Amino acid sequence: MKLLLTTFIIILLSGTVFSQPKARFGIKQDINVSPLKVELKNRSKNALNYTWFIEDKEINTKDIEYTFSKAGNYKIILEAFDKDGNKSIKEKTVEILSSLDTEEKASKNKLNDYYDEDDFEKDYVMLFPNAFTPNKGGKSNGFYEESGPETNDIFHPTHAGVDVFNMKIYNRRGILIFETVDERIGWDGYYNSKLCPQGSYFFTAEGVFSNGMTFKKEGQILLLH
Repeated sequence: MKLLLTTFIIILLSGTVFSQPKARFGIKQDINVSPLKVELKNRSKNALNYTWFIEDKEINTKDIEYTFSKAGNYKIILEAFDKDGNKSIKEKTVEILSSLDTEEKASKNKLNDYYDEDDFEKDYVMLFPNAFTPNKGGKSNGFYEESGPETNDIFHPTHAGVDVFNMKIYNRRGILIFETVDERIGWDGYYNSKLCPQGSYFFTAEGVFSNGMTFKKEGQILLLH
Protein backbone atom coordinates (compact mmCIF):
# COMPACT_ATOMS: atom_id res chain seq x y z
CA MET A 1 0.00 0.00 0.00
CA LYS A 2 2.87 2.36 0.84
CA LEU A 3 4.53 1.58 -2.49
CA LEU A 4 1.35 2.44 -4.42
CA LEU A 5 0.97 5.79 -2.58
CA THR A 6 4.60 6.76 -3.32
CA THR A 7 4.14 5.94 -7.00
CA PHE A 8 1.00 8.10 -7.16
CA ILE A 9 2.80 11.12 -5.64
CA ILE A 10 5.66 10.83 -8.12
CA ILE A 11 3.23 10.81 -11.03
CA LEU A 12 1.54 13.96 -9.73
CA LEU A 13 4.82 15.83 -9.39
CA SER A 14 6.07 14.81 -12.80
CA GLY A 15 2.89 16.19 -14.37
CA THR A 16 3.41 19.73 -12.99
CA VAL A 17 3.73 22.30 -15.80
CA PHE A 18 5.66 25.52 -15.15
CA SER A 19 4.55 28.49 -17.26
CA GLN A 20 7.13 30.05 -19.56
CA PRO A 21 7.66 33.83 -19.60
CA LYS A 22 5.78 35.85 -22.21
CA ALA A 23 7.11 39.30 -23.10
CA ARG A 24 4.44 41.93 -23.76
CA PHE A 25 4.36 45.71 -23.63
CA GLY A 26 2.12 48.63 -24.56
CA ILE A 27 3.07 52.05 -25.91
CA LYS A 28 1.58 55.39 -24.86
CA GLN A 29 2.44 58.29 -27.13
CA ASP A 30 1.20 61.58 -28.54
CA ILE A 31 1.14 62.46 -32.24
CA ASN A 32 4.31 60.80 -33.50
CA VAL A 33 6.28 63.82 -34.69
CA SER A 34 9.83 64.31 -33.40
CA PRO A 35 10.79 64.89 -30.68
CA LEU A 36 8.49 62.18 -29.36
CA LYS A 37 8.25 60.98 -25.78
CA VAL A 38 6.82 57.49 -25.32
CA GLU A 39 5.85 55.59 -22.21
CA LEU A 40 6.46 51.85 -22.38
CA LYS A 41 4.26 49.78 -20.09
CA ASN A 42 5.57 46.30 -19.37
CA ARG A 43 2.78 43.70 -19.48
CA SER A 44 4.93 40.58 -19.48
CA LYS A 45 3.67 37.44 -17.77
CA ASN A 46 5.57 34.92 -15.64
CA ALA A 47 8.72 37.06 -15.69
CA LEU A 48 10.93 38.64 -13.01
CA ASN A 49 13.69 40.46 -14.91
CA TYR A 50 13.53 42.66 -18.00
CA THR A 51 15.87 44.23 -20.56
CA TRP A 52 14.85 46.88 -23.10
CA PHE A 53 16.81 47.61 -26.27
CA ILE A 54 16.16 51.02 -27.89
CA GLU A 55 18.54 52.57 -30.41
CA ASP A 56 21.98 51.78 -28.93
CA LYS A 57 20.78 51.66 -25.32
CA GLU A 58 20.18 48.73 -22.99
CA ILE A 59 17.84 49.45 -20.07
CA ASN A 60 17.11 47.06 -17.20
CA THR A 61 13.86 48.29 -15.65
CA LYS A 62 10.26 47.14 -15.79
CA ASP A 63 8.61 50.27 -17.27
CA ILE A 64 10.39 53.14 -18.99
CA GLU A 65 9.93 56.54 -20.58
CA TYR A 66 11.99 57.36 -23.67
CA THR A 67 12.31 60.32 -26.04
CA PHE A 68 13.11 59.94 -29.73
CA SER A 69 14.76 63.14 -30.92
CA LYS A 70 14.92 62.49 -34.68
CA ALA A 71 12.60 61.19 -37.38
CA GLY A 72 12.90 57.57 -38.46
CA ASN A 73 11.74 54.03 -37.76
CA TYR A 74 12.91 52.67 -34.41
CA LYS A 75 12.76 49.14 -33.07
CA ILE A 76 11.79 48.62 -29.45
CA ILE A 77 12.75 45.21 -28.09
CA LEU A 78 11.81 43.79 -24.70
CA GLU A 79 13.38 40.65 -23.28
CA ALA A 80 11.61 39.08 -20.31
CA PHE A 81 13.24 36.42 -18.11
CA ASP A 82 11.83 34.09 -15.48
CA LYS A 83 13.68 32.95 -12.36
CA ASP A 84 15.32 30.09 -14.26
CA GLY A 85 16.65 32.33 -17.03
CA ASN A 86 14.12 31.32 -19.67
CA LYS A 87 13.63 34.20 -22.10
CA SER A 88 10.79 35.62 -24.20
CA ILE A 89 11.20 38.47 -26.71
CA LYS A 90 8.69 41.07 -27.94
CA GLU A 91 9.56 43.56 -30.69
CA LYS A 92 7.65 46.58 -32.05
CA THR A 93 8.52 49.43 -34.39
CA VAL A 94 7.71 53.11 -33.81
CA GLU A 95 7.60 55.49 -36.77
CA ILE A 96 8.66 59.06 -35.97
CA LEU A 97 7.73 61.74 -38.52
CA SER A 98 9.67 64.90 -39.18
CA SER A 99 7.09 67.69 -39.32
CA LEU A 100 3.49 68.65 -38.60
CA ASP A 101 2.85 68.65 -42.35
CA THR A 102 2.40 64.92 -41.98
CA GLU A 103 -0.07 65.05 -39.07
CA GLU A 104 -2.73 63.15 -40.97
CA LYS A 105 -0.35 60.28 -41.56
CA ALA A 106 0.74 60.43 -37.94
CA SER A 107 -2.84 60.12 -36.71
CA LYS A 108 -3.64 56.83 -38.38
CA ASN A 109 -3.72 53.74 -36.18
CA LYS A 110 -2.23 55.53 -33.18
CA LEU A 111 -3.90 55.18 -29.80
CA ASN A 112 -3.59 57.55 -26.88
CA ASP A 113 -3.23 54.74 -24.38
CA TYR A 114 -1.04 51.82 -23.35
CA TYR A 115 -2.05 49.96 -26.45
CA ASP A 116 -1.08 46.39 -27.17
CA GLU A 117 -2.61 44.13 -29.81
CA ASP A 118 -3.50 41.57 -27.14
CA ASP A 119 -5.83 44.11 -25.52
CA PHE A 120 -8.44 43.48 -28.19
CA GLU A 121 -8.76 39.91 -26.97
CA LYS A 122 -9.98 41.13 -23.58
CA ASP A 123 -13.58 41.49 -22.48
CA TYR A 124 -13.05 44.96 -20.97
CA VAL A 125 -11.47 47.57 -23.22
CA MET A 126 -11.41 51.38 -23.31
CA LEU A 127 -8.95 52.84 -25.85
CA PHE A 128 -8.89 56.22 -27.59
CA PRO A 129 -7.33 57.48 -30.84
CA ASN A 130 -5.27 60.67 -30.71
CA ALA A 131 -6.60 62.26 -33.92
CA PHE A 132 -9.63 62.30 -36.20
CA THR A 133 -10.95 64.10 -39.28
CA PRO A 134 -14.53 65.46 -38.94
CA ASN A 135 -16.95 65.42 -41.83
CA LYS A 136 -17.07 68.94 -43.30
CA GLY A 137 -20.56 68.27 -44.64
CA GLY A 138 -22.26 69.26 -41.42
CA LYS A 139 -22.99 68.27 -37.84
CA SER A 140 -24.07 64.69 -37.11
CA ASN A 141 -25.65 62.97 -34.13
CA GLY A 142 -22.31 61.44 -33.18
CA PHE A 143 -23.47 57.85 -33.61
CA TYR A 144 -20.93 55.52 -35.19
CA GLU A 145 -20.31 51.88 -35.96
CA GLU A 146 -16.86 50.40 -35.28
CA SER A 147 -16.43 49.28 -38.89
CA GLY A 148 -18.62 51.97 -40.46
CA PRO A 149 -17.48 54.64 -42.94
CA GLU A 150 -17.90 57.36 -40.30
CA THR A 151 -15.46 55.75 -37.85
CA ASN A 152 -12.70 58.35 -38.49
CA ASP A 153 -15.19 61.24 -38.78
CA ILE A 154 -16.09 60.95 -35.11
CA PHE A 155 -13.86 60.91 -32.04
CA HIS A 156 -14.85 57.82 -30.09
CA PRO A 157 -13.29 54.97 -28.11
CA THR A 158 -12.70 51.36 -29.01
CA HIS A 159 -14.53 49.67 -26.17
CA ALA A 160 -15.90 46.45 -24.73
CA GLY A 161 -17.80 45.53 -21.59
CA VAL A 162 -18.80 49.08 -20.61
CA ASP A 163 -21.72 49.71 -18.24
CA VAL A 164 -21.25 53.37 -17.22
CA PHE A 165 -19.55 55.99 -19.40
CA ASN A 166 -18.93 59.73 -19.40
CA MET A 167 -16.72 61.63 -21.85
CA LYS A 168 -16.02 65.37 -22.03
CA ILE A 169 -14.20 67.42 -24.66
CA TYR A 170 -12.52 70.78 -23.90
CA ASN A 171 -10.94 73.37 -26.16
CA ARG A 172 -7.57 75.01 -25.48
CA ARG A 173 -9.20 77.61 -23.24
CA GLY A 174 -10.66 74.90 -21.03
CA ILE A 175 -14.24 75.41 -22.20
CA LEU A 176 -16.42 72.31 -22.22
CA ILE A 177 -17.63 71.89 -25.81
CA PHE A 178 -19.00 68.33 -25.80
CA GLU A 179 -20.21 65.70 -23.34
CA THR A 180 -21.75 62.26 -23.73
CA VAL A 181 -22.82 59.50 -21.35
CA ASP A 182 -23.24 56.95 -24.16
CA GLU A 183 -20.10 55.13 -25.38
CA ARG A 184 -21.85 54.68 -28.74
CA ILE A 185 -22.04 58.45 -29.25
CA GLY A 186 -18.80 60.29 -30.03
CA TRP A 187 -17.78 63.86 -30.84
CA ASP A 188 -18.28 64.90 -34.46
CA GLY A 189 -15.91 67.89 -34.22
CA TYR A 190 -18.67 70.52 -34.07
CA TYR A 191 -19.55 73.08 -31.40
CA ASN A 192 -22.70 75.22 -31.58
CA SER A 193 -23.34 73.67 -35.02
CA LYS A 194 -20.01 74.99 -36.37
CA LEU A 195 -16.96 72.94 -37.34
CA CYS A 196 -14.21 73.51 -34.79
CA PRO A 197 -10.82 74.86 -35.93
CA GLN A 198 -8.03 72.43 -36.67
CA GLY A 199 -5.81 71.94 -33.66
CA SER A 200 -5.46 70.24 -30.30
CA TYR A 201 -8.29 69.53 -27.87
CA PHE A 202 -8.45 67.71 -24.54
CA PHE A 203 -10.68 64.84 -23.45
CA THR A 204 -11.52 63.10 -20.20
CA ALA A 205 -13.42 59.84 -19.90
CA GLU A 206 -14.42 57.75 -16.94
CA GLY A 207 -16.83 54.98 -16.14
CA VAL A 208 -17.39 51.43 -14.97
CA PHE A 209 -16.98 48.10 -16.76
CA SER A 210 -19.60 45.39 -16.39
CA ASN A 211 -17.26 43.48 -14.05
CA GLY A 212 -17.30 46.41 -11.61
CA MET A 213 -13.84 47.75 -12.45
CA THR A 214 -13.59 51.50 -13.02
CA PHE A 215 -11.59 53.33 -15.66
CA LYS A 216 -10.39 56.93 -16.06
CA LYS A 217 -8.70 58.29 -19.18
CA GLU A 218 -7.53 61.68 -20.37
CA GLY A 219 -5.39 63.04 -23.17
CA GLN A 220 -5.02 65.30 -26.18
CA ILE A 221 -6.83 64.97 -29.50
CA LEU A 222 -5.72 66.39 -32.79
CA LEU A 223 -8.64 67.59 -34.94
CA LEU A 224 -7.61 67.60 -38.61
CA HIS A 225 -9.37 69.20 -41.60
